[in-house]
Amino acid sequence: MYPLLLVYVLVNIGAIVYFAKHREHFGFWKHVAAPVIGLLVIVFPIYSNLWPVPAKPYNIFPYVLIVWLVIGIFVYVARKHGQAED
Repeated sequence: MYPLLLVYVLVNIGAIVYFAKHREHFGFWKHVAAPVIGLLVIVFPIYSNLWPVPAKPYNIFPYVLIVWLVIGIFVYVARKHGQAED
C-alpha cells in the first residue's frame, strides 16, 4: 500500500512540473488544479496508514520503503554521475 501511495504523490508532482515546463498543451484545471486536489485527497490515506502505528509486522513497512527509496536515489545518482564522465 505504501509504495502505491508514494507513486501517486510523485506522479501528481511530476505532472505539475512536466506541464509547467511544456506549456503547449497546458491547462490550469487539468495540469495544476487536478493534481493538487489529488495530493490533498491522498493525505488522509497516508495519515491513516501511519497513525495510529500499526501492529507488527506492518509497522516496519514505512521504514523498508524509505530504505528502498534511498537505495534507488543512490543508484540513480551514481549511474547519472557515471554517464556524465563518459
